[in-house]
Amino acid sequence: MKNKIFTLLFLVALCAGPVFPQVSSVDFSGAVSGSFRKNTDWKIESVKGYGGDVSVKFNLYQNFKLSIRAGYRVFSIKQDANALFAEYNWKYWQRYYGNINDPNFKNATQWVQTLLKGDSTYSATFNPVQDMDVFPVGITLSYEFSPVAHLSVRPYIGSEMLFYQKRLYIDETWKKKFSQLDNYVYSYSFRDMDQYVIGNPIAGQLGIDAEYQVHDLVKLTAGFDYSVTYGPSAGAGYAHFPMRDMFSAKLGVMLLY
Repeated sequence: MKNKIFTLLFLVALCAGPVFPQVSSVDFSGAVSGSFRKNTDWKIESVKGYGGDVSVKFNLYQNFKLSIRAGYRVFSIKQDANALFAEYNWKYWQRYYGNINDPNFKNATQWVQTLLKGDSTYSATFNPVQDMDVFPVGITLSYEFSPVAHLSVRPYIGSEMLFYQKRLYIDETWKKKFSQLDNYVYSYSFRDMDQYVIGNPIAGQLGIDAEYQVHDLVKLTAGFDYSVTYGPSAGAGYAHFPMRDMFSAKLGVMLLY
């Protein structure tokens, strides 16, 4: 899925110049992303990600430019465990596992809890893993100026839609001790997966790019952008999006037309 998206974006970028004569450049960049404001409703502790963007820049009037951008980010999310299970409302897990955060299973009622409580030859660890794919698609308006030779600076403002799919895995490791075999311990690990949480909140965006020309057809680029989601009425999935804002630091290369 991700490879197909990147292939499509690359082909669009290569074809943009011949098809649209007003295209001035195509920018490919890598990005490191994070958030200043987490979703406190679900007790998000940290969000860290990386990815890349492809943007096509069009000449408008004098130094004003219009850019269309599409990208991909993968985020690792740390969240309070109780809030995590409450958010996903995983019926299968509730039915067979219950509260895995109670190490003594004082109120054990589910099958896994009663097994671990009633049979000391079994032991298990449960490690929740949560990650998220984000596909930002947006449009920006910028003003470009050159403070020194070969260097261009481009502040911009715009809006984007953040298509995302969030996943919850549980890495389980089970052990069983066989006392009749000199306390031999058999260990087995596997991963349980819940259904994806998906959405597409809308965000406002501002940022700045710097471009240094190293060749008639090539520029090196660096930039920083900051996005803030508009609110629950702007786009689906806002309530379950782990961030209320998102920033990205970028490095890349620009092809000039």
